[in-house]
Amino acid sequence: QIGNYDMALSYYFQSLAIYKKYSLQSQEADALNGIGLLYYGIQEYEQALVYLDQSLRIRENNGNVRAMGSSYNNLAAVYRDMGNEDKAEVYLHNYLAISSELNDHRGIAGAYSNIGGIFKKRNDLDSSNYYYLKSLELFEALNDQSNIGLVSTNLGISNVTTPWELSSFV
Repeated sequence: QIGNYDMALSYYFQSLAIYKKYSLQSQEADALNGIGLLYYGIQEYEQALVYLDQSLRIRENNGNVRAMGSSYNNLAAVYRDMGNEDKAEVYLHNYLAISSELNDHRGIAGAYSNIGGIFKKRNDLDSSNYYYLKSLELFEALNDQSNIGLVSTNLGISNVTTPWELSSFV
C-alpha cells in the first residue's frame, strides 16, 4: 500500500512458496492473485495475467465461487487496460453471473458499471447508459455514496458530445 512493490512481491513469493509446500491451495490462489494485482499496479500486464490466471484455475478447481468472481473482475480490469475490451467484457459477464448467483448487489452494481465503461470506450452510449443506470440504481439502494458519485460522473461524461462540454465539468 505504500508503493514498495519490490518488497511486496518478495513477501508474496515467500508466502507462495510456503503455501505450495503445505498444499494450502486457497491461500496459494490468494497469493497468486495478490502477485497478479501487484503486477497490474505497476502496469506489467502480461505478468499480471499469468498470475491472475493461475489463481483463477485454482479457485475454479476448488469451487470457490466468490473468489472466482473476484478473479474474473481482476482479469477484466487487466484486459480492459490492455485495450482488449472484448475479453474484458467476457470476464465481466462471468463476474456478473457469479454476483447474481450469490445475490451480491454490490458485485452486480460493480459489474454493471464496468460493463458500462466497456461500452463507453466503444462509443456505444445507449448500451453504456443502460448499464450505468442499472449500476446507479443498485448503488443508490446500497446508499454507497462514493460509487453513486463515480457512476454519476461516468454517466455525465458519457453524454458529453463536444470538448467544450467536457471542459465545463472540470
